[in-house]
Amino acid sequence: MRILEDALLAFEELQTLQNVDGSRAELMKELKDLKLLRCLAIAEVKTEDGFALSNALHEMKYLESLSVASNRGEKIDLQSMKSPPLLLECSA
Repeated sequence: MRILEDALLAFEELQTLQNVDGSRAELMKELKDLKLLRCLAIAEVKTEDGFALSNALHEMKYLESLSVASNRGEKIDLQSMKSPPLLLECSA
């Protein structure tokens, strides 16, 4: 999946990212570089990736809309997030 990694890095100024398959653990680390995102919708997130997702979300200072769906009904702990993005208006 090196192509996806290169593609994400090429889109550091991306503001909307939806319908993302979050089943790849590496994706959570890559999301950290998308600091200008305003809207993120990610599905198939695994329980063990909650901490990495929280870290990525912490870097997204402009995030206004967030939708996170777990993998097969697993619980995702986002409580470890230091502080939610200040502009976050809606989350699902």
